[in-house]
Amino acid sequence: MKNLVEELYPKQGILYMNEICNLLGRHYSTIRRWRKEDPDFPPTIWMDERSLGFRKDLVIKYLEKKEKGGRK
Repeated sequence: MKNLVEELYPKQGILYMNEICNLLGRHYSTIRRWRKEDPDFPPTIWMDERSLGFRKDLVIKYLEKKEKGGRK
């Protein structure tokens, strides 16, 4: 999973919400629900008044945990 994320977003340390949606193949509302329901989901960073971001390293850890049979 790390290789995929690094290949898609090589120079970014922060991934925006639209990039998370594209990466996971899910709609914004699904990601929003996961953020509320899953305590392991990476915390958000407010980039400005309207844009949410996520630290790429935490997203990778979360996805690797899910791949190995973690929560959700």
